Amino acid sequence: MHYLRVTTLSNIDISQCYNQLTGLFAVAATILGLSTSSTNSIQYLNDALINKALQNSGQKGHRVDYSLDMVDGKRTIEWRKKAKTLGSLMSFRLVVDESELDKLAFGIMDSLADYIANWIERIDETTGVKAVVLAGSDFANEVLTERLSLRVGKNFPITVNRQLELDGSNLSAGALYLKMRRR
Repeated sequence: MHYLRVTTLSNIDISQCYNQLTGLFAVAATILGLSTSSTNSIQYLNDALINKALQNSGQKGHRVDYSLDMVDGKRTIEWRKKAKTLGSLMSFRLVVDESELDKLAFGIMDSLADYIANWIERIDETTGVKAVVLAGSDFANEVLTERLSLRVGKNFPITVNRQLELDGSNLSAGALYLKMRRR
């Protein structure tokens, strides 16, 4: 069983989405053993992870670590190059039995929502945030969107627009709107 996961992980092609959440979620689904063959698509793997997270009957899951890194002057979650996120996920997978995979899948989304909410609060402290727009196709993920809306919606007005892609990214955070002064 563990050999199948490793083989499947080496067979998925995330080259087109390595810097997007879809790549992270595809890898996470594979680590959890949610792939059914070595030819599963990225979309299939994302859907499998979301489906497993939706099966969690509670509001709690395992806490997966995410690290915020500075790359080319921009803050990002560098899950491919840092072992923190995938290492945390693999550690949980080794000790969690099959009956708790829904909690682990939910924890992946819930931990990310918590991390993004904290990031937004830090931006608010330094720059000021009047409202938050969750935009992009990753917010079709109802677990992530719900968890993030619960956290961010406590402090800021929030709008979700799944159809609006910002700069071609699945997820964009930190875009600022500044009112122009008239001279």
